[in-house]
This record gives sequence, structure tokens and C-alpha cells, in this order.
Amino acid sequence: MFAVIPLTLVVLLAAPQQQSEDDAPTQSFSLSEWLKVLQVKPQQQSEDDAPTQSSALSEWLESRSDDWQSNVSRQQSSIFGLQADMFMAITEKADAFDQFNRLRMRSLVLNAQQNFDFGVLFGTFAIGDYDDFDEVAVSQLGIMLTDIDWFGFPGTTDLQIGRYFADVGAFNSYLPTDFAAPHLDGVRSSFLGGNLSLLGLELQNNAYLDNGHFHFSLGVASERQSLDFDNFDTASVTGSNADQRFSAKNWLATSRASMQFDFSSSNSMRIGATAISSPAEVVFEPERAEIEHNNFGGELGFVFNTGNDRSHELAFEVWTDDRQYRDSSGEYPYSLSRGEWGMYQFNYDAKWSLGALASRYDALENVDDSAHHHSAWLSYSPNFGGDVTFFGTHTNPGQQQEKYFTVGMAFSLNFGRSQTRGYSRWY
Repeated sequence: MFAVIPLTLVVLLAAPQQQSEDDAPTQSFSLSEWLKVLQVKPQQQSEDDAPTQSSALSEWLESRSDDWQSNVSRQQSSIFGLQADMFMAITEKADAFDQFNRLRMRSLVLNAQQNFDFGVLFGTFAIGDYDDFDEVAVSQLGIMLTDIDWFGFPGTTDLQIGRYFADVGAFNSYLPTDFAAPHLDGVRSSFLGGNLSLLGLELQNNAYLDNGHFHFSLGVASERQSLDFDNFDTASVTGSNADQRFSAKNWLATSRASMQFDFSSSNSMRIGATAISSPAEVVFEPERAEIEHNNFGGELGFVFNTGNDRSHELAFEVWTDDRQYRDSSGEYPYSLSRGEWGMYQFNYDAKWSLGALASRYDALENVDDSAHHHSAWLSYSPNFGGDVTFFGTHTNPGQQQEKYFTVGMAFSLNFGRSQTRGYSRWY
């Protein structure tokens, strides 16, 4: 039942679509017409009739990925990549030598992809730790069956099986060298533990609209893993329930629906909703024997293209965390928390960009206590691949906890193909 919520929200919030300049004047787009558009598969349309994206979205996507037009690149049979993320920061936080006040390698990520006619094998292996660098996490390892026609959905349908970054929110697959901000926002770091990696299967569908795309996904999993390179040891906790095997009472399901459409030839918008539900799991804190855990998220994004390689991007997300757990007295109280975060990035050209992120969320231990994490940064992308980012952050974990400022520099190197697709939040 929960899977219907994102689909319903997107349909209700869908804005009227516009016809091309060669057609009749702009008119409203009724639900029946909208459904009629979805019934036409992209591969069934001729090149002259195929819907076109705005130049803003097309140029924005093309400037950041060579294979943005398809969900999986088939330009090469085998693709490998290595991402190295180095980090140096100075902070006023006490007892923080492991993370700050020194140069350290925050993470190494190896990406591998082997393409076949039926789909692609993929894997992502992350190594990260503060001192001995011996923590290894398998974030992705599975197979994606592409362009399947088993369910009769319009557009293109893919099915990934194994361990994968779940399609929850627009930024879940973004590792440190992919995400624009130097750190994850506080909301997803607190509620999801970082990047959410699941063991199961997930169905994804993409269909063309007149001026954009409609996307939805459904997934079911038996195990979860959360990955945050700033809290690598504590965030990599697996298991939907530490005391049970996968069963009808122990599972986790996800669903997401999003729509991208164009205001004009220079402006595009994305809107979407996500639901995550598990009736029994232990997450982050094993002593909290949770018997139910649900997350719901809403997303909104804009991109404004103002010239060659110059654009503005805005992204907003709102999340709720609803859980029932067993406390120290043996009772089973409910805990409902809410968090919001927003990010702005200005891409001056292909090399320079700057941005800011702000997040506020209810502390999970006390929903009457608000926590905050904010950051600002300036990035430069040299020709050899990677980024140099200068940043400043302010973190407030909540009442009666230490607040602190941090300034520093992050340096990333990318060899080969990144595991994430920079356009994923727009597809």
C-alpha cells in the first residue's frame, strides 16, 4: 500500500505540459492525455516524432556524462574506475584527530561494469577508515537486466538483482567524490545512516513525456547497509533484523516516483516522492530492537541553464523517520522525526563551481531537539579528472552536545568511469 503514495503524489503535483513551438498554443495537459503519452514507448516513435528535452537539461547532462542518454552505457564491453578521496580539515571539535587536523585518505572506491546483450554486471567496492584503512564495504555487486518487457510497462524497464544503491531520493548513490557538498547532509546521514545499499531486487521504469521523463521504481530487500565515509565504522551496519532470517515478517521495501519536465528551453524541474518500509529491523543502534521502521521523503529540484557550461541548480528534500522500538523498560514507544535539507550549486563554467547546503533535523534520541549541519564550498575541476574543493562547515548535533566549525580542503581523483551517473537525479 505504501508504494502507491509516491505515485499518487507525483500525479497530483504534475504540472501542465507544453507543446512544441511548432504546434498549437499552450494548453492544459489532462490526465487522459497524460496517460496516452505514457502508452507510447520511446523506441516506437520515429526520430522526427520523439519528444525533445530542453536545452538546459540536455546540455547540463551532456557536460557531466558521456552516456547520459541511456540507463546503462553500452559503448564499451568492460568499464572500470577508481575514485580516491583525500581530505584535510581543521576543526575546533575536541578529540577529533582521527577525522580532522591532518591529511588523510577518506576513501578509495573501485567500480567495475561488464556489459552484455541482456544487461550488465556491476560492482562497487569501498575502502575507508581513519587510521589502519582496513574497513571494506561491498556497496554494489549484482546484475541489471535492461530493456525487459515482462510487465508491459511503457518506456524502458530495468531490473537489478543483488546488492545495489537503492533508488530512494535523488542523491542516494552519491559517494564523497560525486556529491557536490564536502559531506552528506545531516538528514540522510542521521535517518538513513548515509548511502543506503540493499540486498534484494529493484525494478526501475522510465517513460517519456512530451517535455521530460516519468520514472518509478519498486524494490524489496532482505538486508540493508548504510555507508557514510565520515562515520565509516558505525554506519556500516547490516541486517534487517539481527535475530531473524528473511521471512514474511522481516523484509524491507522501497518505492520512488519522480517526474522531470521543462518550463522552457532553458529551465527544467524535477519533483518526486520516496517511501521505505520495514516491519522489523535493527538499524545503527543494535540495542534499539526495532519492530517497525518507515521513512518517507519528498524531493524538488530545478536547473537553470544560463550559457555554455553555466547553470544554476537547486535541490530540496524533506524526510520523516517513523519507528517503533523497545526501550530499556521493555515498552514499545513510537518515535516520529522530521528533517529538511536544501542545496544550491552555481556552475560558472566546466571547471569552477560554488555552492551551499543547509540541513535541519530532529535528533532521533529526542524529537524535541533539533540538530543542524551546514556547509559552503568552492570547487575547481582540473583537466586530469577530479576536483579540488575548499569548504567550511558548521555542525550542531543537538542540545548539550558540542557544536563546532570546520574548514578544509578535499581533493579527489577519478580514473575511469565513476560508479554513479551524474544525471541520475534527472532521469
